[in-house]
Amino acid sequence: MIVKSLILGLLLAPLVLIAKNESGDKKINDKFDNIEAIIAAAEFNTASCQLHSTWHFPAELYAYLSVARHYADNYKKAKNVKKVHENLQNMLATVDECINGKNGYWSGNWNDVWVDPIPSVPDCALEAFMKMKEELEAEIQQFL
Repeated sequence: MIVKSLILGLLLAPLVLIAKNESGDKKINDKFDNIEAIIAAAEFNTASCQLHSTWHFPAELYAYLSVARHYADNYKKAKNVKKVHENLQNMLATVDECINGKNGYWSGNWNDVWVDPIPSVPDCALEAFMKMKEELEAEIQQFL
């Protein structure tokens, strides 16, 4: 009887490990869903601003999120953890750049072309971006 229970325990042990890993993956996916909801809410709140100006919501925020999700599929590897953190930090840097704008600069190429500055978010979208920045920072701190 003891031998049968031991064998049954050894056979069921991998199932317990798989179930535990799925709950960890679910938590990571929930965090990514929260980040995506924050970005979508900011995009929704700036929709009227986008209609009445030449400014458009930065789509690269979704791209960074997509790449981070891709690397989170195998979050156990150190390289993938680094890539997830890197893409989340790039997302925050993009939001900061949208809020503050980016200065123009000389390209430094052989023909030395002036690269026009990127203007900051218009006033009609600034409040939504400030709120998004605070919420993203709080959510991303859970990853780091």
